[in-house]
Amino acid sequence: MLLILILGLLLAGKGVTLWPLVNWPMYSNWRTPFPESSREIIELRLLSGSGEFQRLLPSDIMPFDRKNVAEALIERAFSEEDTQSRKHNRIALLKLLKSDSNFNNPKTVQAWQLQWAVEPLKLPPLEQSSPKEESLVGTFEVKDYLSSAQ
Repeated sequence: MLLILILGLLLAGKGVTLWPLVNWPMYSNWRTPFPESSREIIELRLLSGSGEFQRLLPSDIMPFDRKNVAEALIERAFSEEDTQSRKHNRIALLKLLKSDSNFNNPKTVQAWQLQWAVEPLKLPPLEQSSPKEESLVGTFEVKDYLSSAQ
């Protein structure tokens, strides 16, 4: 028993995983990484004929665990490279929006890239209500794709 204790003490400083026979974060050399200095997200804005708009995030379109799928669909729906794929993605996006009970028959759909500056030592680290930068990614008229989305 004494031999095991001595071996444990000798090996304790050699590696993170050996103290005290399991890996405990409070004894390891691992440091918490700071977040990136900026955060970006894509947002949809559904504009009505009267100029009012509704904001939607990818997590509003699909469940939160499928947010990455919604982000990819939005990015492809506004892609400038593949126009044939863009048309199909816009139709799929409109079908998803129409399945939502809050869909108010918008006239135009816009995608905006929002960016915030992250200050990790400040609470809250970013102000969601005031992004540092907003840039229009693209826009399309709903009527151009509505017959295909039904």
